[in-house]
Amino acid sequence: MSHSKLLDLKYQMFQYASHHNNPVNVGIHLTCIPLIVWSALVWGANTGPLIASPSVAAVASGATLPVALSKLFKFAVPNLSMILMTGYFVGHGVFEKRAPKLTENLVQAAVLGPYFVLWEVLFFLGYRPQLKKELDVLVKADIAAFRARKALENKKKD
Repeated sequence: MSHSKLLDLKYQMFQYASHHNNPVNVGIHLTCIPLIVWSALVWGANTGPLIASPSVAAVASGATLPVALSKLFKFAVPNLSMILMTGYFVGHGVFEKRAPKLTENLVQAAVLGPYFVLWEVLFFLGYRPQLKKELDVLVKADIAAFRARKALENKKKD
């Protein structure tokens, strides 16, 4: 990708939206991406429990909820991440039938994923309808070209 396209919002959104056009896949992303970001931040912080473990005296006095929550977060964050990433790949494989952008450019996917979710919500709320229309036209053309290439590849295999 050329440097001139790096900060081109329309181009970047087109690249990402071309792999995220199926409504079910978009819904999966709207759910999973924010949670993946959250779990990555929690995991990345790696500062121990999110809620400090209380002292023995606090536990003896009945303050077990913070202890339970601390243990739950330690268990849930890595497992939640695996479940969410599975949903992410199922969305692409089953509904989109196209590889995720993650397989082409990990950094681009990590940056654009959360950004894409934000723009999808903004578009849904009516923000910049002209940009949304322009992107939809570009995406439909790209998907048609992708499907034509795939059909040609499959025909050559037969």
